[in-house]
Amino acid sequence: FCGFERDGSCGYEAVTHILPLLAPSVWRNKVYDMMHKASKIIDDRYSPSDSKCGGHISIGCDGMDGEELLSKVRKFSGIIYALYKRRLYNHYCRYNLGMNDFDSRWGWSTYNNNKYQVALDRGFGVEFRLPSRFTSVKSMMRRYELFYELVDFSVNNPKGSQAKFFANIRPIVMSMYENDSVRVDEVFTDAASFQKMINTGKITSDIRKYVDPDAAMDYRWV
Repeated sequence: FCGFERDGSCGYEAVTHILPLLAPSVWRNKVYDMMHKASKIIDDRYSPSDSKCGGHISIGCDGMDGEELLSKVRKFSGIIYALYKRRLYNHYCRYNLGMNDFDSRWGWSTYNNNKYQVALDRGFGVEFRLPSRFTSVKSMMRRYELFYELVDFSVNNPKGSQAKFFANIRPIVMSMYENDSVRVDEVFTDAASFQKMINTGKITSDIRKYVDPDAAMDYRWV
């Protein structure tokens, strides 16, 4: 970690250094070792947090600005909504459900906020504000793996199928849910519905309860 910052919603937040997003390798293991060494900051056993806190994740890719990366990862980001769907009512991350890119310098429509989005174009990359807080080193490792797969697949296989992407990340999600295949199947069902919402602006009945109507005024409820 590079330090701590004051945060309006939860008091203080810990901020990491910029970490390389790596495939499985010795170098990824070195990143994991840093996480383990920071367990007194990450783990709720030593540094408790509550649901007011979020686990914002910023990603970047060499040769791309935030707008370009956002346009790529939005094609496969339904899984992020499904994993953290209970935060879609949170004021600090509920807007821009379609992950469309807007230039915040020129403002938004009256009901949108130029900061409190699900995922935000930061110029250098994309900040996902939807994920919940980290509560353990394991959860941080799994999210690192998940976002590696999201960026890698979106950038290097942009015409790939949703089914193929889901197959790639299923072992990660299984680990997140302690190998509970029933819960994992539910997550992927929700992920497909959220991806449809991102792509088409249609909110189906199975995910309706998770979406704040105030943040979905331009969407169709079907």
